[in-house]
Amino acid sequence: PCLTHGERLLRSVGHFLEREGFGGFLAHADESIPLRVPDETQLAIYGPGGAFYKPQRDGGGAEAAAGPLSHLRLRGLGRRLVTGILYLNDNGPNGARPWREEDGGCLRVYAGGDSTSECHHVDIPPIGGRMVLFDAQAMLHEVRPNHHERAAITVWFLVGSEA
Repeated sequence: PCLTHGERLLRSVGHFLEREGFGGFLAHADESIPLRVPDETQLAIYGPGGAFYKPQRDGGGAEAAAGPLSHLRLRGLGRRLVTGILYLNDNGPNGARPWREEDGGCLRVYAGGDSTSECHHVDIPPIGGRMVLFDAQAMLHEVRPNHHERAAITVWFLVGSEA
């Protein structure tokens, strides 16, 4: 039930943006660009073993990914406009402890440049119930090494009205 509720919540934000327009939200777009909420949702659960994502942009620039099947994984990346993440970590009173800095797993976002060395960064802790939305085309970001279980739902809201 928690996953269903979380997915519905995240998708409802996408439907709001789709219905109301999102001009001004994206650095490169205006209200005339249609937004579509896809059928796919990613559930990611990181164990405490130091999992991470290298700096990337969700909406492009991933052409450098290696591997013979990378074209399948990268198909549609250029259509991603907005990334929505909802953290599912249990921070409640049922014996779960709140996130601590040494747990790692922060979303690190970079502003003002094309490489991590040129940019100022901000770390966003993966606190359960926190929702993060960002421009998938423009925002350079990474997931820092994780040292405690971390769970999140991600939806990439797309350009266009077709599947």
